[in-house]
Amino acid sequence: MTLEKELSREEYNALYASGEELHRLIKSINLAGGYPDTKKNRIVSAFLVKATKTHNAIIILCKQGYGEDAVILARSLFDMLVDILYITRFKLDTMADRYELYDDVWRAKALNPEGKSRNLKKLIRERVRNLQPRDETPEKLNKKADKAMKRFKYRSDTWRPKKLTLYDMAVKVKLGPLYQTMFKLHSQVVHTAPRIINNYAVIKDGHLNYTYQPSHKHVSDALISSFTLTFDILKVFNELTHTIPKESLESIDMKHSLMVIKILGQT
Repeated sequence: MTLEKELSREEYNALYASGEELHRLIKSINLAGGYPDTKKNRIVSAFLVKATKTHNAIIILCKQGYGEDAVILARSLFDMLVDILYITRFKLDTMADRYELYDDVWRAKALNPEGKSRNLKKLIRERVRNLQPRDETPEKLNKKADKAMKRFKYRSDTWRPKKLTLYDMAVKVKLGPLYQTMFKLHSQVVHTAPRIINNYAVIKDGHLNYTYQPSHKHVSDALISSFTLTFDILKVFNELTHTIPKESLESIDMKHSLMVIKILGQT
């Protein structure tokens, strides 16, 4: 969704309050326990914490009038939702293992000096000579990375399965329509499409005017979409852990939905 309609101060405040209410609900969860300590649960818990922090950053940006920048963060929440739905759709931990073990591959590449600049090679050598208590030697890390690569045959730049694009994964987790709408519209901002750059450089009275000032552009879009995505990540967490009463989730969801319908003037 994209929403260029400027709202009243009361309507913006209602959207802010709704997001902050969601944060209070999430922060009331005892993430350190109270549910089975499984690999999937640990990953989903971490995703939920990251999503909540990102959503909070979006609210801060929107309050300061930086809706375009908030939309960029909102699009990252879509990626997170697709990933976590895809990881948890499998009964076994195979996809969770694939996600987790990619870190070994990434770290091994980061410490590989091949193809790096002279300065970066120097920094890598210094880091290897002065390993921190939790660091692993390149030799040990390479063995772990080789084992992970042999098992999952990763692409060079992502943990995601070969031949599957983000859109393919979105379709498999029933987010295809959202990809085609919200994700693509937000991508216009991320990639500075021509229709977006018009927000910053406008011809008026025969003169080119540049605008640096904060505005309400994309603010309501960022607030509404980021609430939805963060809430959906919370639902994935709760489906695994059953830590929040179903009635509490339904209540906050209904309250937010009715408010958005009222703000947008839909029936």
